[in-house]
Amino acid sequence: MSTGNSHKRKYVLFRKWCNLLKDSKDTFTFEGAAIIWLPLALMLIIGCFLLLQDFDDPTKDTTHITNIGFAVLAGISSLSFTWAGKIEQSSDRKLHDEVVRMGEVSFHAALVYIIASGLKYIYIHIDAAMGSHYWFGERVIRFTYIICFFMAFEKTIFSITGLNKLLYRKSRKKNEN
Repeated sequence: MSTGNSHKRKYVLFRKWCNLLKDSKDTFTFEGAAIIWLPLALMLIIGCFLLLQDFDDPTKDTTHITNIGFAVLAGISSLSFTWAGKIEQSSDRKLHDEVVRMGEVSFHAALVYIIASGLKYIYIHIDAAMGSHYWFGERVIRFTYIICFFMAFEKTIFSITGLNKLLYRKSRKKNEN
């Protein structure tokens, strides 16, 4: 019955977070905790609270917040791609690939924020136009924009933490030399 392949791939809900954490032993220092891990915990706690409070409220227009998020994430992705362009691929291919990956995640988060913002804007105006008449599509739009906000938030936290970890390592390596 066995095919000889005893290694089975296990499903991990947040595989990219596991990959980010498994390679982090060198950042579990006092300085690393203050620069990387404490801000991560605070962003997760405060961010989730704000997401639940502000973005779930169907009457609150949050487009100004998402426009700022888009601009910041577009800037972060641009900086990441510029930084990756300055890294010599022959000498540090792994760092180059990680910086490009974090830039891609940042850019994707920016796009998802814009999608979520557009869906919420549509929802607000449908809700105002329809009044008390509910229809199934309205609930689908609301569910979709809430999921999009959480996905964009998770990608934002992941990319900022990943870039912060890479910069911390680079700084430590430079200080050791």
